[in-house]
Amino acid sequence: MDRINVVSALLFILFLMPLLGGLFRPLSRERLRNSLESLLDNMEFLAGIMLSIYLTKRIFFENEDPVFQAVYGMIPQAVKDFLYGQDVLVYILAVPVILLFVLIAFRLVTVPLHRFVILPLS
Repeated sequence: MDRINVVSALLFILFLMPLLGGLFRPLSRERLRNSLESLLDNMEFLAGIMLSIYLTKRIFFENEDPVFQAVYGMIPQAVKDFLYGQDVLVYILAVPVILLFVLIAFRLVTVPLHRFVILPLS
């Protein structure tokens, strides 16, 4: 029999703990609402990360489109000079800033979704 991989065992335990905890707590409207909101928040965050990485690439590296050229033109020249040739630094600095704006835009859509869909469903 093969030896048990420690990392896999830890991941299995971490996956199993919430499932076991859910078995012993009663199902309530509040728990269901929190689960649905958490799922929506996680999907929003993952979509925001992917979109912010894409936008960073388009703004700083592939800005042939007039919209991305206009956004790139709004960046101060000193910042452009500082980031020139430092691709990793561009991603480290720009992705969180763009993510902030993307998440704010997503919240404008998801707050009514929370209020008018999630709450009545739960």
